[in-house]
Amino acid sequence: MKVLRSRSYPHRYFTFLYDSICISATIDSKYDVAISTAAGGYLDYFVVDDVKSGESAKNLLKEHKQGTGSFICMDKMLRHAQQANRRFDVPQLAPNTYRLFDLIDIDDPIYKNTFYYALRDTLVVDNIDDAQKVAFGSQTRYRVVTLKGEIIEQSGTMSGGGSYQVHGKMALKTGENRTSSRQSITLDPEKRNKLEKSVKEV
Repeated sequence: MKVLRSRSYPHRYFTFLYDSICISATIDSKYDVAISTAAGGYLDYFVVDDVKSGESAKNLLKEHKQGTGSFICMDKMLRHAQQANRRFDVPQLAPNTYRLFDLIDIDDPIYKNTFYYALRDTLVVDNIDDAQKVAFGSQTRYRVVTLKGEIIEQSGTMSGGGSYQVHGKMALKTGENRTSSRQSITLDPEKRNKLEKSVKEV
């Protein structure tokens, strides 16, 4: 993906490329496996301004034979603004239950809708027993992930529990990972102000 970050292309191919979503926020190391599993491939997506920019970035990769990439278009994330900013009451069905979205420290508010899109109202608990209590303990079904990466979907299906755990998808609040990730974020002030204004108008 180095070709996408090259200074040679921004204005010719796309309005602005913000970088992959995973470096736009941090989370406590305790929840590393949980968020890496729950957010899945979304944390590897690149963020662009709009659909046109995403198509241009894909064409650029193809032109330089750099494989494929996945992109999240910021203008399409505005539809999630209301949900991302609404009050959410965490069900009190098991101890240490939190909404993952509330645990991340987002570097810039323009990414808030994007992270909600990736996580929605996924809850995190300590273990699978607590996950079952939260997922099935009320009339409302919840998507729940444990600290070990076991997931119960709203449909009732379960996954995870193997020896391999997905981790390291997001920068952590402790350690060198946080510093190095934040240094690579570059935002265009004019585009950021435009997006922030759009969010306020939704």
